[in-house]
Amino acid sequence: CIVVDLGSKVRFDSISKTGVYLGGALFPDFDSVFDSMEKTKFSNLGGETPPSLGKNTLDQAKSGCYFGLLGAFERIVSELRLSFE
Repeated sequence: CIVVDLGSKVRFDSISKTGVYLGGALFPDFDSVFDSMEKTKFSNLGGETPPSLGKNTLDQAKSGCYFGLLGAFERIVSELRLSFE
């Protein structure tokens, strides 16, 4: 089982079928990534997925962070799944 906790950081934990913690990975949350670009902090996307093609710098940053994090999440989960094989 893979448990993902979206808090002040994103935590990925692998748990065996018998409940034994196998290990995991940590990743920065959306605000941390966005803030590192030295842009204005925002707490959420207003419940909407940003367009993949932003028409200004702020929307481009939102798009890059959002889709970049989704890609990272998918890859981390894929790699953790390998621990079960």
